[in-house]
Amino acid sequence: MAVISKIVRAVEVALLPGTVDWISFISPYRTFPFLERDRCQNFTTSLIQNRVITGNETDLFAKDITTGLLLSSSSDMVLTLGGCEALCGPRSFYVDSGPRFMTWVLPITLLLSNIELCPTDKRRYSTLIEVLGNPIDSLWNLTHKLQTWNGLYYFASEYLLKHDKAHQRTLSSSAKRRTRYKILRSANFVRKICGTEVPNLFRTLWGNKVGDMVRGRWDTNIQLREHVESDKLKAARRKEEDIMRQKMRLRVGAIVLSGFEELLGGEAAMAGFYDALMTELWSEENYIHWVKAAGQLAGARTDQFLRTLLAVSIYVFQVASTFVQGVGGDPPTPPGGIIASALFLSYLVPVAVLSNCIGAFTDRRTCLRIISDLVENTAPNDIHERPIIASKLALITLGSPQSDETSLMPNLDLSKATSWDHYFHQSHFSGGNPTYRPFKIANLKDTWSIRKIIFTVIWSSTPVLAGFAGAFPILLYAVPIGFSCRHIWLLLVFILTLFSLLFSLSLHNIQWGPPHRRWLAILTKDFFIGIGSLLVIVISAIGGFNSCVCWGRAWWVDNPVVSLMTEEFYKLQNQTTFPWIVTPVLVFQLFFCGVVIAANWRGVYVVRWSEDARRWAWEEEQRVLVEGKRAVQKEAMGEADGEVMSETVARTEEGMVKTKQMPVVSTREVPVPEASPGEEAQEGFRMLPDSTAPSVDEEFHDAQARITEDNGNSVPAENVEPVRGTVESHAAAQQPQPPDPAPDITVAVDHEGQPHDKDPEFDHGNFQLQKYNRRYFMILWKDLTKTSLPQSPPRLLLNLPAPSAPLRPRPDPSPDLREMLPFAQEAPFSRTYLGPVLTMTR
Repeated sequence: MAVISKIVRAVEVALLPGTVDWISFISPYRTFPFLERDRCQNFTTSLIQNRVITGNETDLFAKDITTGLLLSSSSDMVLTLGGCEALCGPRSFYVDSGPRFMTWVLPITLLLSNIELCPTDKRRYSTLIEVLGNPIDSLWNLTHKLQTWNGLYYFASEYLLKHDKAHQRTLSSSAKRRTRYKILRSANFVRKICGTEVPNLFRTLWGNKVGDMVRGRWDTNIQLREHVESDKLKAARRKEEDIMRQKMRLRVGAIVLSGFEELLGGEAAMAGFYDALMTELWSEENYIHWVKAAGQLAGARTDQFLRTLLAVSIYVFQVASTFVQGVGGDPPTPPGGIIASALFLSYLVPVAVLSNCIGAFTDRRTCLRIISDLVENTAPNDIHERPIIASKLALITLGSPQSDETSLMPNLDLSKATSWDHYFHQSHFSGGNPTYRPFKIANLKDTWSIRKIIFTVIWSSTPVLAGFAGAFPILLYAVPIGFSCRHIWLLLVFILTLFSLLFSLSLHNIQWGPPHRRWLAILTKDFFIGIGSLLVIVISAIGGFNSCVCWGRAWWVDNPVVSLMTEEFYKLQNQTTFPWIVTPVLVFQLFFCGVVIAANWRGVYVVRWSEDARRWAWEEEQRVLVEGKRAVQKEAMGEADGEVMSETVARTEEGMVKTKQMPVVSTREVPVPEASPGEEAQEGFRMLPDSTAPSVDEEFHDAQARITEDNGNSVPAENVEPVRGTVESHAAAQQPQPPDPAPDITVAVDHEGQPHDKDPEFDHGNFQLQKYNRRYFMILWKDLTKTSLPQSPPRLLLNLPAPSAPLRPRPDPSPDLREMLPFAQEAPFSRTYLGPVLTMTR
């Protein structure tokens, strides 16, 4: 029965072709349920060859306008709208939707993922919605951020030139000096290169004789000029270093001001705010705190610029591989209208580049903590214990979260301050997000003219306009040629983008509602416009308009036709037309990024510090810190110097050598004299009494120090050499007394340099430094043992006051300690006290 039915339908087609339902007739022969023009062309050719249909069916095939013949051949087949619906099937997505998405839409998603997000909570991801829903305003906000930093640089420059005389003096002729330094440095570089390369070149070309002659004359000329040029170069380099130091001073002030702008947003742009800020906090004494804050701000800002450039390079490479077969190969499906989707979203290139050029902090409390520490160290106002927060007019965070007197401007109303929760809640839409700056219009009205503001808006919209201008002609020259269904989504998305900009500006201009409600309203609008536009673009790329109505332009022409032979046409367009449209658009997107960065390079220079600049800030901080510690230690040592001498002598007890206390005199620091041959010089400085005090040798010989043995024998002082390189106490030892109970700590050393068993806490070493109540004692074993003792002193005992912490023994005695005691032998040696020996070193 099925065969008979087909025969009947074939007869109907032959006899009454205008009355046949071709869709019902051909559908049993079609084995694919989707619309694909290449497969439809093969299927129609097979039907003609099998005589199911003929090539003379006017309801199926279109006529050539010039010849009037039906276009039914396999090399040039054009169907009518009814023939397309009957032979090719219903509306459907592309068969290769996956490869199309991976090839074109994925690089766009990669650009979207490289946009730098602000360091807030989960609301940071709303930045992506704002970029898609309102790209023109996002680009304007990023440009305004760089313009603000650029203005802060020039403000800091003007302030320092007005109030800092040293800065003004150094930079008065900086341009001329810098030019001269560059000339001298270039000349010196050329001289060094030519001094080796030019003679070798002559030697290679004309032989050794000519090369030696040229080298000799060249070296003679260099020797005559080397001294003069080097002196000039050194002098120019010193001047250049002074200039760079002052420029770093300017850079420090500008980046700290940018930190305040990061926290306050538009509130920091009030008239006189930065001037009042610099007046209150900037001074020569506070400069080190500014340097510390500047280094921390520069180091805490993220820098993913190179990663973004990699993503942009992948995107450009993907687009270029479409048109250069040697790069991308022969694609399975020649791209046509899908290029328009990727090109329209090319405005994401400047968004990603500018957002990463600005960067962000890893944590939203980082900048707040740095600025709070700066103000706490430099602000002249007092800190009171009350809850604090940022009001509508100012950050009011110049101290700690418990401060209420924190406003730099005393006329600001702080009555609306509540808590820190208010600040963190409002930080995302009050200046913390670089793609959402609702205050820019009000700020620009105070500083810019209306003409300049309009120009900035138009310039910020050029990336979107360029993407639209590139996508529209590509769809015109794609199949079908002319205005088609795919132009609808392009115009719709572009109109919604313009509407989104006007809607946001209107809400900001009329100050509708509180800031957070205004932000929620704008975010809701951006969500529907942005996500909806992205879905429309993706659906169009994977075949949302793949139908006979769209391919035939049925809505704009009276007799729609659908061409099935498109592969050769697209290959021709990819070689001739499309590259001349795509290349200028991509070049313009990169050109836009370069112009914005170059025009606001001072702003980028403010926040983007190189590793050398960060190291300079760290070294300045460490230098001032070390100098401060030295000053404090020097002052403390000077105050306690007299107490050290007196209390050291007073701590000698009975059973030790009695000391006679001498009047304590002022001390002075002098370098240690050079050591005599065979004697090691002591490092650093030593404390010497005034000229009225006796010398070291006289004081030592006046001391009647005796070293006694257990049998009562004594060693005369004449057999003991004076201790070199030390400052001895102002009291010499007298006659030995009967031993008293054991002191706090007894340090014993036997003849092999090992600690005695009764001193397990002894620490080996050439020097031992212990702190006793803010006083430093250094025991010079080398000096104490450099004596001419009798035949058999087995060990040396020293009695010292107990330290605050016990001494820890080293696992192995120092080799120097063994060499220091060559005289020690087995004879017993009684406990004696040689007298306090103090050596102060630095």
